[in-house]
Amino acid sequence: MLLSTHDLEEAERCDRVAIFDAGRIVALGTPDELKAAVGGDVLVIRATAPAALRDRLAARLGVDVQMVDDTLRVERPRGHELVRDVVEAFPGEIRAVTVGKPTLGDVFVRLTGHGLTESA
Repeated sequence: MLLSTHDLEEAERCDRVAIFDAGRIVALGTPDELKAAVGGDVLVIRATAPAALRDRLAARLGVDVQMVDDTLRVERPRGHELVRDVVEAFPGEIRAVTVGKPTLGDVFVRLTGHGLTESA
């Protein structure tokens, strides 16, 4: 059976997933295989001025930072250890930080550089 969906939670229940971007397959595998490729945790940082903070965050903490849907995203093993450093390094600029294990949405962002709601 073939299922086409934009609901990535629904795709989590599938045996195999193909992720498409701009009409081409960018990944194919089981949900667990695809999520393992992200590695570590995913931090999502909401800031008062995310575009202005992106490069400063990368330089100060030595991490790769992606900007997606007006949030900053960092992939890192043991991501929870970075939360305190982010908040202390940029007082008053951080509105929220969440940490979680990778989802298929995170896989999509990593492979395409944008969220589902953004154009490439």
